Amino acid sequence: MDIKNPFKKNKEEGQPEILSQAPVPNENNIRIIVFGVALVVILLIAGIWYVMGAPGASENVKRSIGKLPSAGDRIVPGRSGDGPLSFLKPSPTPSGNESPLSGIACANAKRRPMGVMLASDPINRPVSGFASADAVVEMPVLINNVTRLMALYQCQEPRELGSVRSTRHPFLYVQAGLDAVVVHWGGSYWALNMIKNEGSVYNSISALGTGGNAFYRKSNLPAPYNGFTSYQRAWDAITAAGYRTKTILQPYPHVDDAAESNRGEGGTLDIGWPGAMRVRYVYNRQTNSYDRNWGGVKMVDALDNTPISPKVLIVAHTTMNLMKQGEPYVGVGTQGSGKAEIYQNGRVIEGTWQKSEIKKEDPPHFLDASGKQVEFVRGQLWIHYVDDASTTVRWTPGSASPAELNTGDTPANLGG
Repeated sequence: MDIKNPFKKNKEEGQPEILSQAPVPNENNIRIIVFGVALVVILLIAGIWYVMGAPGASENVKRSIGKLPSAGDRIVPGRSGDGPLSFLKPSPTPSGNESPLSGIACANAKRRPMGVMLASDPINRPVSGFASADAVVEMPVLINNVTRLMALYQCQEPRELGSVRSTRHPFLYVQAGLDAVVVHWGGSYWALNMIKNEGSVYNSISALGTGGNAFYRKSNLPAPYNGFTSYQRAWDAITAAGYRTKTILQPYPHVDDAAESNRGEGGTLDIGWPGAMRVRYVYNRQTNSYDRNWGGVKMVDALDNTPISPKVLIVAHTTMNLMKQGEPYVGVGTQGSGKAEIYQNGRVIEGTWQKSEIKKEDPPHFLDASGKQVEFVRGQLWIHYVDDASTTVRWTPGSASPAELNTGDTPANLGG
């Protein structure tokens, strides 16, 4: 035997010569290898799952891989930025996946809109959900010019909407024309009769009907100001009711923002509804939007204090009449035609509005002075129906900030 190398055996002894010995892997090395292989497999499966749209995944999984944004995560429609929903930024070229209302590209563009009746009452402010709306319709509901609003949702899915209030029949005409399902907490006699007798035209989810599970009350507000829902709750109720879920609304024509050099220098729009109902918009040339003030206070969304800054404002001039002697409810002319102003890019387009009185599914049309349909800047659209006999509308161009229109105190009767 070789004494210097004890592992070297003598050939004469008939034993094999061992020149080296392979290292034995330890447990740590084995764990690292197994963990690495498992991680690669998991990442591969997750990648395939993501590309396929995460079928069957839970809501939390979808959120974690970016397929379903958390409710309340949103952008102000039409603004730039790389927030959680930056994929909703206006598309420079139409792709066929734009909301027919706002012109913003999003995953829900083919989904039927829902029109949620929201409060204007001071006790409810700030209201949850306005910043997420593709479009908003605002008009008086009582003879004293107390207003109410219907916010229409396609692209975004806010986690809370409210407070939810009752609907009125002039809103139903607009709702049917915009192919929306109205989401509401009761309604006037005339509105509820229309829904009852023509339910196939005026699709409805009501807290006082079969859609009650979609709604809840909050303890920090008194009734009737404490009724709320969420996009998902309302949408689940719409699907459970068996309503059509794919929109047939023909898109409004949309264009990109004008270059900053081609925008107006600025201006202020005042709508003289009384007291806390009064509205002021101040044009922001940099963002090309109109910052909304409500009752002298900057309007924000209760969900996250996002400023309410529509891209397009429409004032549709119309008439208002008392529905029944001794009652405060009014009819607002949302069918027919009238004068209109369209505010966008810091400029005013003088024109008209039209909506068929016979064809209920006919949407409101907004035309310029030559009779051509106005192309809207992509972003949130806000339509105001204003009674010419009782409401002053004032546009002040430039950077001056005139005193707000003073048309009286906030009415004591805010309606049901």
